Amino acid sequence: MSREHVAWGLVGAVLLALLLWPLVDGRDGFPLSTYPMFSEDRGRIVRLAHVVGRTAGGEVRPLPPRLLGTFEVMQAAQSARIASKRSDHADRLCTRVAAALHDDAALATEFVAVEVRTDRYDIVAYWQTGRPLDGTLHASCPVAGGAT
Repeated sequence: MSREHVAWGLVGAVLLALLLWPLVDGRDGFPLSTYPMFSEDRGRIVRLAHVVGRTAGGEVRPLPPRLLGTFEVMQAAQSARIASKRSDHADRLCTRVAAALHDDAALATEFVAVEVRTDRYDIVAYWQTGRPLDGTLHASCPVAGGAT
């Protein structure tokens, strides 16, 4: 074995050791990741800030993100989360969504009110009942000309 082969073998061993080092020290980083955003245990209970519509019969259903001014679910969730922290922001978002709902011919007949809420869900039970464990109402506003 030549000195050149030994040198390249050492370089390869060092690169391999650097590549595998995150497995030894448990830290997340380049080039190996444990993807903690997906692999971390987040528990069974989640809090969700969202904007929902309430029907005349009292049923609550999530509203599509486009009524919050976006087609992105995560942006809509962020808007609801930010609005839920201050009552004046929640009121403004609620009023804006109620106006957008009023202008949506397909949805306007379904809902009588819009609510900005933070609800707590058991994520396993959610798929069985669809109901939150509890929640906080931040703002509620009627839909002009909504369902009766």
